[in-house]
Amino acid sequence: MAIIGSAAFGKLWRFGEQSDIILSTQGGFSVVGSSERSISFCDDCHSEDIDVDGGVFVRGEITKNFESVAIGLQATHYLGDDGLKDNIGVTVKMAF
Repeated sequence: MAIIGSAAFGKLWRFGEQSDIILSTQGGFSVVGSSERSISFCDDCHSEDIDVDGGVFVRGEITKNFESVAIGLQATHYLGDDGLKDNIGVTVKMAF
């Protein structure tokens, strides 16, 4: 498990008849506050701290807005070699 904080800035573009498709790019920096690993379902095991660095990243995301929910796909690329790894994720955003 890890606790990660990040800050990013970027640009977004709106497409579609109702501007309901959003493409965004961001650049930012992340910091890993705490990280540890353990063995799942093990009663006599301990956890240990691991050294994971944050760093500079770039991110792209495409999102489709519906009435009260938005669903998107994002990809993040970390520029350092010894920190967090690149990832692809699904985003779900809700308006209340």
